[in-house]
Amino acid sequence: MTVNNDQVINWFTDRIGEITYSMDGSRNGSDGTADCSGSISQALIEASGVNNGLLSTISLDGYLAKLGYQKVYSGPTAGAVNTQHGDIILMSITDDMAGSGGTGGHVGVIHQGGNFISCTATRWADGATFVEGQAIQSAPWEQYKNVTRLKAHSELWRNGQTEQRPSGGIAVDGIWGHDTWKGVQEMLIRIGHNLDPDGADGIGGPITIKALQRALNAKLRVNLDVDGIMGMQTVKALQKLMGTPQDGVISSPSSQLVIALQENINSGQVWI
Repeated sequence: MTVNNDQVINWFTDRIGEITYSMDGSRNGSDGTADCSGSISQALIEASGVNNGLLSTISLDGYLAKLGYQKVYSGPTAGAVNTQHGDIILMSITDDMAGSGGTGGHVGVIHQGGNFISCTATRWADGATFVEGQAIQSAPWEQYKNVTRLKAHSELWRNGQTEQRPSGGIAVDGIWGHDTWKGVQEMLIRIGHNLDPDGADGIGGPITIKALQRALNAKLRVNLDVDGIMGMQTVKALQKLMGTPQDGVISSPSSQLVIALQENINSGQVWI
């Protein structure tokens, strides 16, 4: 199944200045009010034609998987980087989505220029309560994720980016998705790192990133913080290992770093 990313995003952009935030009304904008999970549910219903009702942040994951989205990140909100157009981001005040009910969670979608658009009750920059008609808000994700109160946990769900493995390896396309993470995890396990309970699940969560940071420290004799966040210093260390420019940024959609990493994964040799 294919969901049109632009149709999901347009549900929000078409309603800027028209929606008032409420968890007690229609939730999907039909009465002029909506909340975060009701609005993303409605946008997905209209874009996919698959109606599972108006879900909550706790139950959206199953619907996203049904629509063909893949969870490509799960961990602290600060680690949700390298977003792409159409990515849906779920957030929680606790360390998993189980605690995201009511005011404990949020959800929105990445659109033009890496901005995060959603239906929200408060202004992202200062927490001020919105007035009537101002619930649809867009904010730069790289700034938003550092000021939101929902710093404990985020999940990044991606549509239409499943990497197709060619015979004998993964796609060398410069996009760090499910298959690339799985290749990294398989190598980390191969050299002795314990990734339980995640294993090689293709999701770059904190357990995987901590193992990668430990492996980079050992290989390069550097001193990265083992914090489970794929930050600039970790990216620079990996770039050094791969022999690509060390700017600390994983560019999209065709990163030199990721291409080199994918080629190393496909080589079958120990690269870290």
